[in-house]
Amino acid sequence: MSALTKAFADALNGGVGGAVATAIAYPLVIAKVKLQAQDRQTGKSQRKRDHDDGGKGGSDCPGIATPSFAGPIDVLRKVLAHEGVAGWYRGLPAAILKNFLTNFLFYLAHSVVKPMYKAGDKYTTWFGAFLHGVNAGLIVQLIMLPMEMIVTRMQTQQLGATLSFAESARGIAREGGLLHFWAGLPPALTLTLNPGVTTTVQAALTGGRQLSATANFWVGFFSKLVASFTTYPVVVVKVRMLVQGAAGSDRDGGDGGASAAVDRNKSQLQRAIAIFKGILKTNGVPGLYLGLQAQLWQAVAKEAILNSVRRGLGST
Repeated sequence: MSALTKAFADALNGGVGGAVATAIAYPLVIAKVKLQAQDRQTGKSQRKRDHDDGGKGGSDCPGIATPSFAGPIDVLRKVLAHEGVAGWYRGLPAAILKNFLTNFLFYLAHSVVKPMYKAGDKYTTWFGAFLHGVNAGLIVQLIMLPMEMIVTRMQTQQLGATLSFAESARGIAREGGLLHFWAGLPPALTLTLNPGVTTTVQAALTGGRQLSATANFWVGFFSKLVASFTTYPVVVVKVRMLVQGAAGSDRDGGDGGASAAVDRNKSQLQRAIAIFKGILKTNGVPGLYLGLQAQLWQAVAKEAILNSVRRGLGST
């Protein structure tokens, strides 16, 4: 098998693994994104209104997630009450396609740049393993961020809303033109640290050895657990940037919340810093870890399943 054929096969295995993992863990993805997009203080006020109006969970802002969730179980319960089981799978086809392409591109890039960092089946240094993952992640973020923004908008719609993929894309374009599809780029680039950490931990655990499907599951589980926890605040900032402006509001929320209007006079980096400071001002450090429980559940489950499927397909 040539190097190019092997790289393509590994990329295809990674894409299939990512699609399977997304389909299995998707309700947790919905819970995670809705929690990340809401503001903690607004959520508290909204939960009180929910109680006062009989738990209807209304919102004045069409097109954006109702900020009334206390945790992942609460998200799933309220989505089920408003939309039925179908609500747990809102945007699933687009998410499966996004994750297939994301993982296909990641493992293709991972294979292409591998000779720069590996001697045989082993990394020359742990820092080489880290840079290997970062470089592959960088390529993926630059290509896939527009699609991630569209899928995130679909996942964070107000309960009961049914904007399609195309409608969500048109809404983003109306907000800021073509370049607005790359809103959230600064934290997205920072998040290339995540695959870097994942690759480093996996290299340390496997040592280049072929492992069983069960062992690969736990290697993926632990590596993603470490990576997700260390980079989570950046994930929250990124999600806030991706959904910012979705409500079509002209007001400046000033709290780093999803409802804040897009300030086109600020650079992407300035907006990311402003959101980060706004979260700290409104919610303190705990605000940077909103939805962490759901993130850990879905991220480690997806990575464990992906790792098992990818390596299992690769060994056949």
